[in-house]
Amino acid sequence: MQFDFDILFIDSSRELADLAVEQIGNNPKVFAELYDYTMLQKKQFAMRSSRVVALLAEKYPTLINPYFEKIIFSLETLKDESVKRNFVWILRIYSWHDDENLLGKLIDTCFKFLLSEKEAIAVRAHSLAILHKIAKKEHGIIPELLSTIEFVSINASSGLAHCCNNVYKSLNK
Repeated sequence: MQFDFDILFIDSSRELADLAVEQIGNNPKVFAELYDYTMLQKKQFAMRSSRVVALLAEKYPTLINPYFEKIIFSLETLKDESVKRNFVWILRIYSWHDDENLLGKLIDTCFKFLLSEKEAIAVRAHSLAILHKIAKKEHGIIPELLSTIEFVSINASSGLAHCCNNVYKSLNK
């Protein structure tokens, strides 16, 4: 079955996203095409396709495994906020490779996103959650994360400040 993603993502409804998930299913070949399409970051379609990538990753976790490295290394160059938000969400809910280079790159990117007031609040909050998850295993980043949280909390939105407070308390137990 050949997919015309421009037609498949004609609107942004959840119903259509769920239908796309059902049509694509656990098909690595079509998932690869969808991922490539998402990376084109076409206006309107980028949000819709990246949402379906995230829904497929949630429903069929093995589909996303080969893409962790690509996602991690593309995060800082993504132009479309919705693609970035959906990709960071994917990284938030899954464990990643134990590859130290990937982990280091992810940590660095998440700190940059968390510190950047230009980033969307959701991207910053997901980045904080990723760093919290990593800090539970890699205790060496805890001091830097705590000081970053203190700095970010000063000018953060109420939602992000609440997330910061929760992570700060969790790490100080």
